[in-house]
Amino acid sequence: MVVLGLSAGVLPARAQCVVVGGTPPNQTYECEGPEGVNVGDGDDIVYVIGEVLNTIVSNGGTVTVYIVGPDGALNVLAGLGIYMTTGGNVTSAGDITADSDGIHIGGNGNVDSTGDITAGRYGIFILRNGDVTSAGDIDAGGSGIRIDGNGNVDSTGDINAANGDGIYIRGDGDVTSAGDISAVGAGIAIWRAGDVTSEGNISANGYGIYIFGAGNVTNMGNIDAGANGIDIGTGNVDSTGSITA
Repeated sequence: MVVLGLSAGVLPARAQCVVVGGTPPNQTYECEGPEGVNVGDGDDIVYVIGEVLNTIVSNGGTVTVYIVGPDGALNVLAGLGIYMTTGGNVTSAGDITADSDGIHIGGNGNVDSTGDITAGRYGIFILRNGDVTSAGDIDAGGSGIRIDGNGNVDSTGDINAANGDGIYIRGDGDVTSAGDISAVGAGIAIWRAGDVTSEGNISANGYGIYIFGAGNVTNMGNIDAGANGIDIGTGNVDSTGSITA
Protein backbone atom coordinates (compact mmCIF):
# COMPACT_ATOMS: atom_id res chain seq x y z
CA MET A 1 0.00 0.00 0.00
CA VAL A 2 1.39 3.39 -0.99
CA VAL A 3 0.40 6.55 0.88
CA LEU A 4 1.29 9.71 -0.98
CA GLY A 5 2.20 12.93 0.81
CA LEU A 6 3.42 11.31 4.06
CA SER A 7 7.01 10.63 5.00
CA ALA A 8 7.79 7.17 6.31
CA GLY A 9 6.86 6.83 9.98
CA VAL A 10 4.89 10.11 10.08
CA LEU A 11 1.18 9.94 10.91
CA PRO A 12 -1.33 12.72 10.23
CA ALA A 13 -2.18 14.88 13.23
CA ARG A 14 -5.33 13.96 15.14
CA ALA A 15 -8.12 16.45 14.57
CA GLN A 16 -9.53 16.41 18.10
CA CYS A 17 -8.81 15.99 21.80
CA VAL A 18 -8.45 12.44 23.10
CA VAL A 19 -8.44 10.92 26.58
CA VAL A 20 -4.99 9.65 27.53
CA GLY A 21 -5.46 8.89 31.23
CA GLY A 22 -7.67 8.87 34.30
CA THR A 23 -11.18 7.59 34.81
CA PRO A 24 -14.45 9.54 34.53
CA PRO A 25 -15.11 12.13 35.71
CA ASN A 26 -11.42 12.92 36.35
CA GLN A 27 -9.54 12.55 33.10
CA THR A 28 -6.46 13.73 31.22
CA TYR A 29 -6.72 14.87 27.61
CA GLU A 30 -4.29 15.64 24.81
CA CYS A 31 -5.34 18.09 22.10
CA GLU A 32 -3.36 18.44 18.89
CA GLY A 33 -6.00 19.39 16.37
CA PRO A 34 -8.33 22.33 15.86
CA GLU A 35 -11.32 21.03 17.82
CA GLY A 36 -11.96 22.05 21.42
CA VAL A 37 -13.22 19.74 24.15
CA ASN A 38 -15.85 19.58 26.90
CA VAL A 39 -14.23 17.75 29.82
CA GLY A 40 -17.41 17.48 31.90
CA ASP A 41 -17.61 18.25 35.60
CA GLY A 42 -14.65 16.47 37.17
CA ASP A 43 -11.11 17.44 38.00
CA ASP A 44 -9.50 17.36 34.58
CA ILE A 45 -6.20 18.12 32.88
CA VAL A 46 -5.81 19.20 29.26
CA TYR A 47 -2.47 19.22 27.44
CA VAL A 48 -2.59 21.40 24.33
CA ILE A 49 0.21 20.09 22.10
CA GLY A 50 -1.08 21.41 18.76
CA GLU A 51 -3.12 24.41 17.65
CA VAL A 52 -6.61 24.34 19.17
CA LEU A 53 -9.05 26.77 17.55
CA ASN A 54 -12.15 26.12 19.68
CA THR A 55 -13.11 26.52 23.34
CA ILE A 56 -11.96 24.24 26.14
CA VAL A 57 -15.10 23.77 28.28
CA SER A 58 -15.61 22.49 31.83
CA ASN A 59 -19.02 22.11 33.47
CA GLY A 60 -17.70 22.42 37.03
CA GLY A 61 -14.95 21.13 39.26
CA THR A 62 -11.44 22.07 38.18
CA VAL A 63 -9.68 22.21 34.85
CA THR A 64 -5.94 22.61 34.38
CA VAL A 65 -4.76 23.55 30.90
CA TYR A 66 -1.11 23.21 29.90
CA ILE A 67 -0.16 24.72 26.55
CA VAL A 68 3.11 22.97 25.79
CA GLY A 69 5.74 22.36 23.15
CA PRO A 70 6.63 24.35 20.05
CA ASP A 71 3.28 23.59 18.41
CA GLY A 72 0.94 24.05 21.37
CA ALA A 73 -1.44 27.00 21.00
CA LEU A 74 -4.92 27.92 22.20
CA ASN A 75 -6.11 30.34 19.54
CA VAL A 76 -9.90 30.53 19.59
CA LEU A 77 -11.15 32.38 16.53
CA ALA A 78 -14.78 32.76 17.68
CA GLY A 79 -15.62 32.43 21.37
CA LEU A 80 -14.06 31.93 24.79
CA GLY A 81 -10.63 30.46 25.37
CA ILE A 82 -11.33 28.44 28.55
CA TYR A 83 -14.96 28.33 29.69
CA MET A 84 -16.13 27.10 33.10
CA THR A 85 -19.89 27.03 32.59
CA THR A 86 -20.75 27.15 36.32
CA GLY A 87 -18.59 27.52 39.42
CA GLY A 88 -15.14 25.99 39.48
CA ASN A 89 -11.43 26.59 39.33
CA VAL A 90 -9.21 27.16 36.30
CA THR A 91 -5.44 26.82 36.16
CA SER A 92 -3.76 27.77 32.91
CA ALA A 93 -0.09 27.59 31.92
CA GLY A 94 0.65 29.03 28.50
CA ASP A 95 -0.55 31.78 26.19
CA ILE A 96 -4.23 32.17 25.26
CA THR A 97 -5.74 34.07 22.35
CA ALA A 98 -9.53 34.32 22.17
CA ASP A 99 -12.09 36.30 20.22
CA SER A 100 -14.14 36.77 23.43
CA ASP A 101 -12.90 36.19 27.02
CA GLY A 102 -9.58 34.47 27.54
CA ILE A 103 -10.78 32.68 30.70
CA HIS A 104 -14.45 32.79 31.76
CA ILE A 105 -16.02 31.35 34.92
CA GLY A 106 -19.82 31.42 34.95
CA GLY A 107 -20.19 31.32 38.76
CA ASN A 108 -17.94 31.32 41.83
CA GLY A 109 -14.38 30.26 41.20
CA ASN A 110 -10.69 30.96 41.11
CA VAL A 111 -8.20 31.49 38.30
CA ASP A 112 -4.46 30.89 38.36
CA SER A 113 -2.91 31.92 35.03
CA THR A 114 0.79 31.99 34.18
CA GLY A 115 0.60 32.81 30.47
CA ASP A 116 -0.13 35.87 28.37
CA ILE A 117 -3.75 36.47 27.36
CA THR A 118 -4.99 38.30 24.27
CA ALA A 119 -8.78 38.64 24.35
CA GLY A 120 -11.46 40.40 22.36
CA ARG A 121 -13.48 41.12 25.51
CA TYR A 122 -12.22 40.36 29.05
CA GLY A 123 -8.86 38.78 29.68
CA ILE A 124 -10.15 36.97 32.80
CA PHE A 125 -13.79 37.10 33.92
CA ILE A 126 -15.52 35.65 37.01
CA LEU A 127 -19.30 36.10 37.10
CA ARG A 128 -19.62 35.90 40.90
CA ASN A 129 -17.06 35.62 43.72
CA GLY A 130 -13.50 34.48 43.22
CA ASP A 131 -9.79 35.15 43.27
CA VAL A 132 -7.42 35.72 40.36
CA THR A 133 -3.68 35.18 40.27
CA SER A 134 -2.20 36.28 36.96
CA ALA A 135 1.50 36.15 36.12
CA GLY A 136 1.27 37.02 32.42
CA ASP A 137 0.50 40.09 30.36
CA ILE A 138 -3.12 40.76 29.38
CA ASP A 139 -4.23 42.62 26.25
CA ALA A 140 -8.02 42.90 26.30
CA GLY A 141 -10.66 44.56 24.17
CA GLY A 142 -12.69 45.23 27.33
CA SER A 143 -11.41 45.01 30.92
CA GLY A 144 -8.24 43.10 31.69
CA ILE A 145 -9.48 41.29 34.82
CA ARG A 146 -13.12 41.53 35.91
CA ILE A 147 -14.80 39.98 38.97
CA ASP A 148 -18.53 40.69 39.24
CA GLY A 149 -18.74 39.73 42.93
CA ASN A 150 -16.28 39.79 45.81
CA GLY A 151 -12.73 38.74 45.11
CA ASN A 152 -9.02 39.37 45.20
CA VAL A 153 -6.54 39.95 42.39
CA ASP A 154 -2.78 39.39 42.41
CA SER A 155 -1.36 40.46 39.05
CA THR A 156 2.33 40.67 38.16
CA GLY A 157 2.01 41.26 34.41
CA ASP A 158 1.17 44.32 32.36
CA ILE A 159 -2.48 44.98 31.47
CA ASN A 160 -3.86 46.84 28.47
CA ALA A 161 -7.63 47.37 28.61
CA ALA A 162 -8.75 48.91 25.33
CA ASN A 163 -12.36 49.55 26.35
CA GLY A 164 -12.71 49.02 30.09
CA ASP A 165 -10.89 48.96 33.41
CA GLY A 166 -7.53 47.37 33.93
CA ILE A 167 -8.74 45.51 37.05
CA TYR A 168 -12.40 45.65 38.10
CA ILE A 169 -14.06 44.19 41.21
CA ARG A 170 -17.77 44.89 41.62
CA GLY A 171 -17.86 43.90 45.31
CA ASP A 172 -15.32 43.82 48.14
CA GLY A 173 -11.78 42.85 47.35
CA ASP A 174 -8.07 43.46 47.52
CA VAL A 175 -5.76 44.11 44.59
CA THR A 176 -2.00 43.70 44.36
CA SER A 177 -0.58 44.80 41.02
CA ALA A 178 3.10 44.81 40.08
CA GLY A 179 2.79 45.50 36.35
CA ASP A 180 1.94 48.57 34.31
CA ILE A 181 -1.73 49.23 33.50
CA SER A 182 -3.15 51.12 30.53
CA ALA A 183 -6.94 51.49 30.50
CA VAL A 184 -9.66 53.50 28.80
CA GLY A 185 -11.65 53.29 32.05
CA ALA A 186 -10.08 53.13 35.52
CA GLY A 187 -6.72 51.55 36.09
CA ILE A 188 -7.96 49.69 39.20
CA ALA A 189 -11.56 49.90 40.44
CA ILE A 190 -13.12 48.33 43.55
CA TRP A 191 -16.80 49.16 43.87
CA ARG A 192 -17.19 48.36 47.55
CA ALA A 193 -14.41 48.10 50.15
CA GLY A 194 -10.85 46.89 49.75
CA ASP A 195 -7.15 47.60 49.70
CA VAL A 196 -4.87 48.27 46.74
CA THR A 197 -1.11 47.89 46.48
CA SER A 198 0.23 49.05 43.12
CA GLU A 199 3.90 48.99 42.10
CA GLY A 200 3.57 49.64 38.37
CA ASN A 201 2.68 52.74 36.39
CA ILE A 202 -0.97 53.45 35.57
CA SER A 203 -2.29 55.35 32.57
CA ALA A 204 -6.09 55.66 32.59
CA ASN A 205 -8.72 57.84 30.97
CA GLY A 206 -10.80 57.50 34.14
CA TYR A 207 -9.57 57.12 37.72
CA GLY A 208 -6.10 55.80 38.30
CA ILE A 209 -7.12 53.87 41.44
CA TYR A 210 -10.72 53.95 42.68
CA ILE A 211 -12.31 52.46 45.82
CA PHE A 212 -15.95 53.36 46.35
CA GLY A 213 -16.05 52.37 50.04
CA ALA A 214 -13.50 52.05 52.81
CA GLY A 215 -9.98 51.05 51.89
CA ASN A 216 -6.29 51.73 51.85
CA VAL A 217 -4.00 52.45 48.92
CA THR A 218 -0.25 51.97 48.72
CA ASN A 219 1.06 53.26 45.41
CA MET A 220 4.69 53.16 44.27
CA GLY A 221 4.24 53.85 40.56
CA ASN A 222 3.40 56.90 38.50
CA ILE A 223 -0.25 57.62 37.70
CA ASP A 224 -1.55 59.56 34.70
CA ALA A 225 -5.33 59.76 34.91
CA GLY A 226 -8.16 61.61 33.21
CA ALA A 227 -10.09 61.79 36.51
CA ASN A 228 -8.62 61.65 40.04
CA GLY A 229 -5.36 59.79 40.33
CA ILE A 230 -6.44 58.07 43.57
CA ASP A 231 -10.02 58.28 44.84
CA ILE A 232 -11.32 56.36 47.89
CA GLY A 233 -14.43 56.66 50.03
CA THR A 234 -12.65 56.53 53.39
CA GLY A 235 -9.21 55.30 54.35
CA ASN A 236 -5.53 55.99 53.96
CA VAL A 237 -3.31 56.68 50.96
CA ASP A 238 0.46 56.19 50.86
CA SER A 239 1.79 57.22 47.46
CA THR A 240 5.44 57.69 46.49
CA GLY A 241 4.90 57.93 42.73
CA SER A 242 4.00 61.02 40.75
CA ILE A 243 0.33 61.70 39.96
CA THR A 244 -0.96 63.64 36.96
CA ALA A 245 -4.73 64.05 36.83
